Amino acid sequence: MSLNEQSIYDAALARWGHDRQMLKTIDACGQLAAALSRFLTHEQNVRQVCIAAAEVDIMIGQLRANGMGAIMEDEKIRRLQRLAQRLLAENLPETEEIAFAPDRLINEALDAGEQALALYNRGRSTAADKRLAARFIRKAVGHFWHAAQHCISEAQREATLSREVSA
Repeated sequence: MSLNEQSIYDAALARWGHDRQMLKTIDACGQLAAALSRFLTHEQNVRQVCIAAAEVDIMIGQLRANGMGAIMEDEKIRRLQRLAQRLLAENLPETEEIAFAPDRLINEALDAGEQALALYNRGRSTAADKRLAARFIRKAVGHFWHAAQHCISEAQREATLSREVSA
């Protein structure tokens, strides 16, 4: 991602807020679905599909930039592995779980939070420092979300295993 993209994403978030940007993402996805449907029925050409896809791509870029990037990358790897297994009918190595272990994610989130706090509490913190602090806060939130999802998945796996053992 270029610095310019990040600045644009930060400005959009500052101007319209998180909830409105999430709603805009939903809207953009709906427009892409409609454009694809119209393309299949020959009511639109590929250019309209590409315009709608570009809008979705921008909104996904905002999701990545605002703390969901690590989770999205993890899921993308998992889904590509699953697709490859279906296509190639061979086992690929599992995703490196160590990289996404909750304790590591929590520590990275805490580090990002400390960096944000240091930037924000500087004696003469500038607007650029505050924007950078916001970026670190979003990174921390993303890591916490990712860790929480792993904790939930582990709990669900353990519950399933205990039900199977007791059955």
